[in-house]
Formats: sequence, C-alpha cells, structure tokens
Amino acid sequence: TRIINTKKLLFYKPDKHILEKIDYMFENISKDLNSKKNLNGLMCHLNHVKLQVKKISPILTHNNINYVISYSSSNILSISLSILRKFFNHKVISYQYSFIKEPNPIMSTSADYMFIFSKYFIDKYSNFYSKPKKILISGYLYSSLIKKFKKDIKKYKNKFRLNNKFIISYFDENADDSNWSLSTIEEMKVKYKELAKFVLDNKDIIVIIKTQFLKNIPTIMFPDDMQIFKAVNSGRFIEFNHLSTKNIIKKKIYFKNLSFRNIIMPMTASLMSDITISEKYGATTSIETAILGKRNIFINDKKFKTNLDKYFKKNIEFSSLKHAL
Repeated sequence: TRIINTKKLLFYKPDKHILEKIDYMFENISKDLNSKKNLNGLMCHLNHVKLQVKKISPILTHNNINYVISYSSSNILSISLSILRKFFNHKVISYQYSFIKEPNPIMSTSADYMFIFSKYFIDKYSNFYSKPKKILISGYLYSSLIKKFKKDIKKYKNKFRLNNKFIISYFDENADDSNWSLSTIEEMKVKYKELAKFVLDNKDIIVIIKTQFLKNIPTIMFPDDMQIFKAVNSGRFIEFNHLSTKNIIKKKIYFKNLSFRNIIMPMTASLMSDITISEKYGATTSIETAILGKRNIFINDKKFKTNLDKYFKKNIEFSSLKHAL
C-alpha cells in the first residue's frame, strides 16, 4: 500500500494519446446528442464530465491503481473514474449507502463490484438504466461501527442531561422548494413547530433533531420562529450536529455549501433514544435504528406504498407527525 502525496498530482503530466482518445469519445457522444432537441443541460453536464475525466487521467497514468471505491454513482468524480476504465485497467467498487424504493438513474451504477444490504435490493440495482457486473450482499454498511458509537453515548447523555427523560429522535429528509425535494420548507416548518410544542407541553420529554444537512437545522431554517427558539432554549429540543449551531451560523458553513452534511450518524441518536421517528420515503434511518434493536416509527404523509408494507404491524406507520405524537 502506498499513500499518494496529493501535492504531486499538480505536476503529473497527462498522456497525450489518452487525452486524444477522451476527446474523440466525447466528440462522438456530442454528435449523437446534437441531433436531438432540448438536451442543452445534458450537453453542459457532459462537458463538465469530460473536463474531470481529463483532469484526473494523469493520476491513473502515473500510478498503478487496481481498484477505485465509488461512494456515489451520481457524483461527477465517480462517473469520471468509471469512464476511465475504457483506457486503464482499474476496477470500480461501489456500495449501497441508503434505502432505495425503486430503480432510478441517479442511484444506478455500472461498477465492477456492487455491495448491497440484502437480496431485496438486487432488482433495484440490476435495472433498465444500468447494472453492476457483480452484486455482492454485505449487510448494512455501518453495522460494524455500532460498538464504536456506543462508547460515546454516556458522554452525550451527560452533555444533554438525558437521564430520567423519555427521549425521541426525529430524522428529517432534505427539505427545500426545488424539484428534487419531496418535502417543502413550509411542510418542514409545520413539523418542527409540532415537535417544539410537544416538548414545551411535556416536561419529561426530550426531542433530538438529527438533520441530514446543516442548512435544515431548525433554528437555521426558521431563525425568526419564537416557538422553535423557546423549545431550543428549554434544553429539551436538541439540535444534534457535529458542530454547534452557533459555530455553524457564525462561520456561515451552510452558505458555503448547501449540501454540507450533518455527519453525525443516525445510529448515534438512536442509541440515546427510547423511540425514533423517520419519514417513510427516507427509510435508511429506520433500518439504522432497527439493527440496534431500537423502536422506530415512520410518518407517511406522502402516502407511499411499498411491497414491504405487509410486514408493518400497528403503531409503526402514521399518516402524520401530529397523529404519531
């Protein structure tokens, strides 16, 4: 094993023949797409991919790289490394990191090896859009970290004064007003306010809010909502982030990158909780809670149906957060 000094990457000279082949390949793709209408956005994206492919090709030229681990098939770097297999001999390894309800192009991959949670997901990844060359069942990705996270629970319980309280963790899904979000900002506000009111009305309850992204932290999304701030100030409405909310706001981290994730693992919140609440359409946090032997319920205000519904007993799925509380 050899660790590459990334500073040296700046001085790697590209292989001119490889660059010519890359140009030729993308030129043929462009000719084909130019004959079709309304594909300007795709053409722009392909140009970004082409630049990235050329940019990172010298790394493969100057290093004997056999395997590349791709964490997301929709990431432009992952796409570029997959394309470069045409010119180099490396294999791409990918892995499932979240629940997937139906096959879709964003989550699909053509990796050489794909690790998935269980047999249930085979047809989700071997689909119309693309499929890995080999699918391997590995179980849930983060199961091996349970012992590590358990060590931190006592520290968090003391920090947040959780003893002798009933602890509920709420896991959100990304909320904004774009075409790519299933929850709007207003819908998220209603849910945060319901949780805040529940905390203020019940002195023996603590609610831990574990957001997926820093921009969705309640007091960042709704800085003028007094009910939410009152709940936070009670010490029983906890914004659980890897950085304090004050530092996030002070340094404006969420402005620098709107996709900046809250890297606290959901299972850390689950380990502290008596019960957790997830959105049904984002079932990864439900899986992560279940493998700990902890209770999880989910909210299905979007009326999602799956072929797993027959396994859900009463008091697992609720039509609204208000009903669940």
